[in-house]
Amino acid sequence: KAPKPWKSTKPWRQPALAQYRSFVEFVDVHSTDTTQDSIWVLNVLELIANHLATTRNDIKTIQLWADNAGCYHNATILRIAPLLFGTSSIDLTSFRFFEAGEGKSILDRHFASVRHATVNSVKDGHAFDSGSAIENVLRSLSGVTTYFLQPERAVPAHFEARRQQKQKKIDKIASMHDFRY
Repeated sequence: KAPKPWKSTKPWRQPALAQYRSFVEFVDVHSTDTTQDSIWVLNVLELIANHLATTRNDIKTIQLWADNAGCYHNATILRIAPLLFGTSSIDLTSFRFFEAGEGKSILDRHFASVRHATVNSVKDGHAFDSGSAIENVLRSLSGVTTYFLQPERAVPAHFEARRQQKQKKIDKIASMHDFRY
């Protein structure tokens, strides 16, 4: 005997449609200060917090994703980052760290676009030897805001005194990859 075709006793209905609005914006920062340390990263985070507060006041929470480099993945950044965003009325909900090539595909795609735009600019004969040249290339990409950053490296005296003291470290911090606030 041939099997009977399946019949439902319930009327078929169209599933509810969910609307998902997504807008990806990149904030690219360039600087003549090429020292990758926690001071530079904190200056960038402060710049991003100020940018969001002035251009996207609808954002109330944020997650940070970074690679596993020591300039991001350290106790100073993890302690101060929520405070920087808090001053702009934005709650930092998590800070996640990924190994190279993992978990950051949207960022990798962005930087591939930046590289492609840079190569095309150089092929077209444009100089690529200054911050303004970088900004001109990035301006051609949609959803990109560019800032020049001259980090504030002056450390207040009371912070310098604390820095000289032995700082508490987070044990095995390099093996931790998902910090929730």
